[in-house]
Amino acid sequence: MNNDVTIIVGENNIGHFILTKRYIIRWGIKWPIIHFRDGRGILDFLAAARQTGCLANRRYVLLLSLSMHNIDGLKVLRILKSDPDFKNIPVIILTTAEDSETTVECIKLGCDGILSKPLDRKIFFQALDNVGVGQFLAEIDTDMLPKC
Repeated sequence: MNNDVTIIVGENNIGHFILTKRYIIRWGIKWPIIHFRDGRGILDFLAAARQTGCLANRRYVLLLSLSMHNIDGLKVLRILKSDPDFKNIPVIILTTAEDSETTVECIKLGCDGILSKPLDRKIFFQALDNVGVGQFLAEIDTDMLPKC
């Protein structure tokens, strides 16, 4: 497996996606970002990646909103964490709500982190480190990034 990381963003609210993407780019992360507005798109993309061998040769991190069309984020999380080929893909839930029931369910299903929108740089970088891709940020001098 190479050191490339692809960020998959599952977010049906285009405004939230644009803001998330702007933060990621502003913070100097140059990894590819793929956006899906519904859960079906995420699952189809990962199934195709498995079929073509990309799943074995690339690292993925999924930033997942719970509110999505067709298949919601909770169901996507449930499906991914129950599939042997997908269970090791880090899933970080992005939320605007403080719903403790949903938080507990996400943790039980195996999510790798829960972050509030809008993203905070320090917390986001820590979450990437926690899921094992933080070492690939080493080339980014985080002290030189804007503090906004």
